Amino acid sequence: MGRTEVEDALLRLDSFTKEESLMAVAKNLEVTHHVDGNVKGIKVLAEDIDENVKAVKERTQSFLSLFAHVPTLFPILSRNRNG
Repeated sequence: MGRTEVEDALLRLDSFTKEESLMAVAKNLEVTHHVDGNVKGIKVLAEDIDENVKAVKERTQSFLSLFAHVPTLFPILSRNRNG
């Protein structure tokens, strides 16, 4: 092997190393992009869940407020509960 063949081989190896590095960076960017999209999707789902929880709490409070008047509507029941 002559000196130019070794130099050519080293230049090709250097070129392949740089190309492999760029491919790794591109793959990392692709993965990061997908993760970002997934996080945004999870955020939307979490906001929907939060809205649903608030709606359930409001309905529950409305439902329970109906029973706040039970002792006044049914005095016999309130006497039995108290003793």
